[in-house]
Amino acid sequence: MATARTTSVITTATTLFTTPEHQKGVITGLNVDNQSAVALTLILQDVFTPDASVGQTSPSLQTIARLQISVAAGQSISVDRNSLENINILGIAKMLGSATQATCVIVANYHFE
Repeated sequence: MATARTTSVITTATTLFTTPEHQKGVITGLNVDNQSAVALTLILQDVFTPDASVGQTSPSLQTIARLQISVAAGQSISVDRNSLENINILGIAKMLGSATQATCVIVANYHFE
């Protein structure tokens, strides 16, 4: 199982990992340690371009919010496997924050299927 770690939350999405083509990324755990002085809302995004299909020969880039969590100032949370079981990443897993904070650590455990 792989682990992605980022030590800052920014208001433009930060890449956690990229899923190989023809696989899906499965997040099995997510830990957030918000040591900043402000509460944060975090959005886990999946950014991908679908394969061409009948009727759609030039699909466009899609950004889908897969999870949204709020973390109070100075608090830590863990999202367990059961809460994440229906979240699959088809492209690039990105984390987006409601404010720029360098003192928020996010750790995602994941694997590919």
